[in-house]
Amino acid sequence: MTYTTTYNKSDGGFLTDYSGTVDNADIFSSAEERLAFLRNENKVKYFLSDFSDVDDFNVTPDAVMKLADITTKASKINSEIILVAIVPTDLMYGTGRMWQSYSNEANWKTYMARNRNEAEAWLKEHL
Repeated sequence: MTYTTTYNKSDGGFLTDYSGTVDNADIFSSAEERLAFLRNENKVKYFLSDFSDVDDFNVTPDAVMKLADITTKASKINSEIILVAIVPTDLMYGTGRMWQSYSNEANWKTYMARNRNEAEAWLKEHL
């Protein structure tokens, strides 16, 4: 597994930390895990996805579109979630922005940050 998840019940944060090589299967698996978590009526205020420790990012445009569909399903369960991703490289950032454009139907507040400090500052402002 190239990711780990942590749920912080005290602030409603669901954190996903990615590492090593990340591909379409990893992205789908982690998204489905978050969706299942929401379906179990857990109180989630935000998702934080951290790609800082990723060495090889192999996510295709088709996967981004499918991920946007999963996001739309999740937003129907909870429309108030905010999402921030830490995407340090240009490829990850561009992929994240593509996901934002495809998932605009979800109406979540989303942000692509380049580092942890930027992500935490944005979260603090929007929570």
